[in-house]
Amino acid sequence: MRLKTTARTLAIVALLVAIYLGPRLHGIDRMMQTDEADWLGAAANVYSGLADGDLGATYQLPHPGATTQWAGVLAYVIELPDYPALHPDPVPYHRVDTVLRALRVDPMDLLIGARIVKLLFQLGLFLVAAWLLRRLFDPWVAATALLLIAFDPFLIGYDRLLHIDGLTASASFAAVLAIADAARQRDRRWPWALAGVLSALAWLTRFTAGVLGVVAVVAIVAVPLIALLRRRATVRETWVATSRPLLAYLGSSVVSTFVLWPTLIVDPVGTVRRMWAYVSNAATVGHELPTFYSGEIVHGDPGWVFYPDAIFWRLTPIALLGIVVLVASAVRRARVVLPRNVWLPVATALAFALLYAVLMDAGAKKFDRYILPVFPVLDLLAALGWVGLARLVWHATPRGRFRFDWRPSAAVGMVAVVVIAQAGSAWSDRHYGFDYYTPLRGGIASARHDMQLGAGEGMDQAAAFILGQPDGTTATIRTQNNQVTLLYFMPPTATVLDSGLANDAHGLVSWAATDYYVSYLPQWERDLNPVMQDQAARYPPIRTVAIDGIAFAHVYDLRTIPPPPTMVEALPCRWDFGNGAATLLTYDDQSVKRHPDDPNRRRLTLYFQTATDLPVDTPVRVRLMPRSADLTRITAFGTLQPSGGDGLLSTVALDITLPRGSTTAGYDIEVAVADMMTHHLRDVRPLAADKEPRDHAVANQCDGAGVVN
Repeated sequence: MRLKTTARTLAIVALLVAIYLGPRLHGIDRMMQTDEADWLGAAANVYSGLADGDLGATYQLPHPGATTQWAGVLAYVIELPDYPALHPDPVPYHRVDTVLRALRVDPMDLLIGARIVKLLFQLGLFLVAAWLLRRLFDPWVAATALLLIAFDPFLIGYDRLLHIDGLTASASFAAVLAIADAARQRDRRWPWALAGVLSALAWLTRFTAGVLGVVAVVAIVAVPLIALLRRRATVRETWVATSRPLLAYLGSSVVSTFVLWPTLIVDPVGTVRRMWAYVSNAATVGHELPTFYSGEIVHGDPGWVFYPDAIFWRLTPIALLGIVVLVASAVRRARVVLPRNVWLPVATALAFALLYAVLMDAGAKKFDRYILPVFPVLDLLAALGWVGLARLVWHATPRGRFRFDWRPSAAVGMVAVVVIAQAGSAWSDRHYGFDYYTPLRGGIASARHDMQLGAGEGMDQAAAFILGQPDGTTATIRTQNNQVTLLYFMPPTATVLDSGLANDAHGLVSWAATDYYVSYLPQWERDLNPVMQDQAARYPPIRTVAIDGIAFAHVYDLRTIPPPPTMVEALPCRWDFGNGAATLLTYDDQSVKRHPDDPNRRRLTLYFQTATDLPVDTPVRVRLMPRSADLTRITAFGTLQPSGGDGLLSTVALDITLPRGSTTAGYDIEVAVADMMTHHLRDVRPLAADKEPRDHAVANQCDGAGVVN
């Protein structure tokens, strides 16, 4: 009998593992979310710091994300155990990819490894929650709740990432169940110790899960305090009834917190001060960038209605209808749906969800993922509603003449349909796991106008398209979204930069050096980095990445798009050669020395806008006229080509050698363009001033006229 029980238990555990991991491992390599680079970099710094004996290195970010960091550390231990010896110095979180690629490690491979380690952490919490659910509820409720959670599309998306929100949700749910289980058996200490450990895991992931401590303390003191007030217990009895579980909970949670986040041991005051500064800013100021909500660009707090609205958007119809059934049953006091023996765990879970939602709503910084920890609770409430409705069907008075009792089959079939429908919701968003919005409100097509979409999904498709181009592997790409969301899908031979260009010489030189530009939905919604976006949007993209019919990313070939007129007109020294035949805009002086002892080799690049009818190989003469007596004149020649379209850029690159330690700043850069018809130099006049024409331009006549490196 014991062997059969063990085999059945193992089979159930194996089934739960498959059901939980299956949807989360599918597509785990398809997306890169902005914050994941930070967590991968933070884990690298923790690993290096601990290898050097620095416990303070476990503080990297104020969230604090300690459990996520440990997942990353384990990934380094498994895949790159020598990292501390190879790179002992701290790395800027966001650019850990540069260090990893220098060590010949693909950052995406390491990131996927860290995601899997974190997912295994969450699997353990899921199995603990399964065990606690079975202790608190009947098998049907426990099984239905676990299946609804496993197939919740909003949870699946963030569970796949090296992030904190999915892990916070898993740990908080397990902790709140442990608190409810401990409250049922008040005279035992180990359940409170377990609840303390799980609570510590939750608030070490995101500090807002500290509301679990409030829920636990209330669960411990409420019953003894009521008994004392009603004079059913003495003060001593009340003290004994509260002190033992309180010590067990607080002791285990405090010890776990210090062990898993030892920065509190070496610098408790500094750690708390830095966290408080972050909390104060997030609560009062909001996000450093504007957000998009309800069809508007929002600066600061989007308002108290944001999280109720976000929950309604993200909740599946199955979960919502199950909660409606449960609420209706509670109002009608239907004990079959909500029996008395589940009141305590339901009240505990509900108290956590409400407290957490109120806490998050009090802060100015709001994203829909911040409310993720309430979703397992909502799925549990939905499971109670659906299983309760199935019980009503099971116990219904049979009507009509049937040869068999249809009620059990109908009840089981109802629950099965509920689970299948929830799985269908997850399947509909299987590729990325971020774009499920309830069809009750029109799905993603309607959410597009109400919520801020786009966390990085679709950038893998943009990268694949660029890599499919002849120059894709060596291209220079600028992206409107955070560069890491594209960079992790590109080889080290490609260059990925952000699109924050200014209307000056640096901006124009950067524009000319860019092959492709990738714009992204939430950035153009919020009018971020508008210099490139506004200009590119006037031209057709060469590739559009759409998800469920919504354009998430556009890829542009920037070599076919002229720079913005505002950028060109802002340049202080523009010179017109021959009534628009060629216009010198700016120049770039770069060192091309390969070794410190090499001669002072420079590459001088001139940037023109040329007419399409400019003759091919139009001669260009450049004379560097010294500004001091210790320098000599240098002359170089090049050729200018017509552009492929109006306003497009043409360049003339000249390699010159200057005296050591000097740049073109020590010279007047005189530029002349020949007229192929007359064989004379073209007349030139400065566009920024009303002056007489002459036969050469002085490219660096004005401050800020060019770029010197």
